[in-house]
Amino acid sequence: MGKNAVEAMFVLNFTIDGIPMIYNGNEVADFARHNHNKFSEDEVSYQNIDWQNALLKSGRDRLAFMKNLIRIRKSNLALYEGNTIWLENSEPQNILSFARLCKTQKLLCFINASDKSADFTAKTNLKPQNTIIERDSKLESATDGEIKISLGPYGFYICQAK
Repeated sequence: MGKNAVEAMFVLNFTIDGIPMIYNGNEVADFARHNHNKFSEDEVSYQNIDWQNALLKSGRDRLAFMKNLIRIRKSNLALYEGNTIWLENSEPQNILSFARLCKTQKLLCFINASDKSADFTAKTNLKPQNTIIERDSKLESATDGEIKISLGPYGFYICQAK
């Protein structure tokens, strides 16, 4: 799984309801298998996180990306107190589309979980406002009841809404 795919899934992890999980070194782009079960007979038992990855460009970039997601999560009430409303879209096999709603804030979230570009529509009466985070996205139009958007491979678009 490539960098963009992993980061798209982290965006999902930090915008969906529940508590985000960062697994053992993912924050510095360490993808070695780790098993800290002392009763395991697995040969990777007690393999430590390779913190040297934090010194590499890929590790620094990932850490900066994760810090930004944490900042976004902390500064948007709808992400930790809001309800999740799944939005119907025209590419359900590849696109995750949902709104996060609380009394004081509304967010729209679109994530392409595919290695192919997607042009799609999503049904919602919410109107996109300020972009919070995006990668390879283009908002085509927002009319009553429908948003038309394009996302590149593993692209995402998270925005405030009204």
